[in-house]
Amino acid sequence: YIQKKDYKSAFIQAKAIDRKSKNKNLSVMQVANVAYDNQSYYDAIKFYNYITVESDNLRIKEKAKFLSLLSQEKIAINGLSTNKNTLIEVSDAYQNFYEGTSRSNPDRYDALRNKSRLLAYHLNQPDSAIKILKTLKNLSGMDKKLLAHVKMDLANVNMIVGKHWEASLLYSQIEKENNYMSIGYEAKLENAKLHYFMNNFNLAKAHLDILKRSTTKTIANDALELSLFIETNTIGDSNELALKQYANISLLMYQNKFDEARNKLKFLVDSQLYHPIRDDSFWLLVNLEKHLGKYDEAINFLNILIREYSDGVLGDDALFMKAQILEKHLNSASEAKEVYQQFLGDFPGSAYAVEARKRYRLLNM
Repeated sequence: YIQKKDYKSAFIQAKAIDRKSKNKNLSVMQVANVAYDNQSYYDAIKFYNYITVESDNLRIKEKAKFLSLLSQEKIAINGLSTNKNTLIEVSDAYQNFYEGTSRSNPDRYDALRNKSRLLAYHLNQPDSAIKILKTLKNLSGMDKKLLAHVKMDLANVNMIVGKHWEASLLYSQIEKENNYMSIGYEAKLENAKLHYFMNNFNLAKAHLDILKRSTTKTIANDALELSLFIETNTIGDSNELALKQYANISLLMYQNKFDEARNKLKFLVDSQLYHPIRDDSFWLLVNLEKHLGKYDEAINFLNILIREYSDGVLGDDALFMKAQILEKHLNSASEAKEVYQQFLGDFPGSAYAVEARKRYRLLNM
């Protein structure tokens, strides 16, 4: 049943297994976790809530309650429009979880971290988020790894509200206190991005060039990508005006100031007609519209990108994304099939070719 993603049937079987083996709901918890990992959040909530009612094991009961809240948060955030009323309720529930959970449960700290994230990124209350994170940071006896994550959260929120140097100081602390650990590398990468946002491109690139040799593959790849982007868009542009505009827009998007970011992006693509940053600006605009659920607008900008930059590095990305939006968001299977067919003809060696061929065959059945 799990392999078929039939989680309701798997849940029924898991309950029977737990009753027979007196397994303290561990099988149901396993099914719930699989459903959560596969983004079947409604199923996960049902299973976690069952455990909170039926289990007599306090540790499992509290873990299920925390994961149920996390699933509710995912549903509220990942919908076509963010449900702020639900997020307020979840935020309050995280607070109640922190106050009502046993002191030895580390999830209570994560509950407050999650609440601060909701306040900062979705409920427009970054100052309240900073207050919570500062309280957490100053608690005694906290696990070193968890403390580093709290400091990272605090640095990120400081960046949202424009306290750049406070954020940079925290990133540097995390890096110094966690040498050769993944979170230390992550902090260095975030510090590099901060300098990039602040238009300190040489300093950002110095950080990124060190990280390109990072033992963490994902961080090394991200560092290489941003380093090359800075290098490409400063060649022949002595005042770095276009890159400064692009970096400022990227910061606005990080701060969830989407309307201002969209307006500045449109100005950038109209004013930098021959600059190498123009195709990247179109790509950022596409992803912004897609993030906001404005799929028709995203298609319009993709068409420009495909028409004017099909031979560039974003050519296959743009055509594949167009097919994906048509198929999954605009319910236009016939148009999507045509675009997949065009993609396979134009970019047979692309990393997306296998998936495009699979989608084309399914739509052609």
